[in-house]
Amino acid sequence: TPLTVISGNLEMLQDVVLDPETDRFREAINRGTTRMQRVVDDLLLLARISHPQQPVERSPLDLRPAIREVSAFVESTAIAKGLALHVEISDDDLTILGHAAEIERLLSNLVSNAVKYTRTGGTVRVSARRVEHRVVLQVADDGLGISRADQARLFTSFFRTTNPDALRESGTGLGLAIVSHIVQRHGGTVEVASRLGEGSTFTVRLPAR
Repeated sequence: TPLTVISGNLEMLQDVVLDPETDRFREAINRGTTRMQRVVDDLLLLARISHPQQPVERSPLDLRPAIREVSAFVESTAIAKGLALHVEISDDDLTILGHAAEIERLLSNLVSNAVKYTRTGGTVRVSARRVEHRVVLQVADDGLGISRADQARLFTSFFRTTNPDALRESGTGLGLAIVSHIVQRHGGTVEVASRLGEGSTFTVRLPAR
C-alpha cells in the first residue's frame, strides 16, 4: 500500500513541468520505487511457494507455448543488446502436471538472467526435449559465467554473485531461489554448469505427465 501511494503520486508528477534538477530527483525516486516493488513482489511469491501448507494446483500443461511466450517477451531486450536468441523445442510430448503461472515465472527468471548476464554479441539458447519420463529444459549462454564458489550458494535467497561485472546489473537476489522452490514443488531438479568468463547452462528436469 505505501508503494502504491508513492507510485500514484509519482505518476501525477509526470504531468507537472519541473525544473531539470527536481526532475532528476523524481526520476531517482521512481527508479527506487520500481526496484522496491520488484523486491516486494518477489518476497511475496517466495513466501507463498516456500510455505509447506501451500500445495501446487496442478493441471496438464504443454510447455511449448510457455517457452515461446517467455522467449518472445525477452527477444526485444536481446536484440537491443545485440544478442542472438535461439529457441529449440523438440517434437516430443512436453506436457507436465504443473501450475502455469509458476512455470512461466521459472522460465522467465532463467531466460531473463541469461540475457542480462551475456555481453553484446553473445548467444542465448533455450531448449526443451523429453528424455524418458522427464521434460528437460535448458537455458544456456556464453556470458559472464559463475565461479565455483558462487555456484554453491546460487539458489540461496538474497545471494548476489561476487563477480563485479555481474553486480553492475540490478537484481533482488531472489530470482534463482524462486526457480529452485518452483522446481522442488513440481517434483523436479535444477542444476547449473558454468565456468567464469565462459557462460552458464541451467538444466531443469520436470516429471512428464
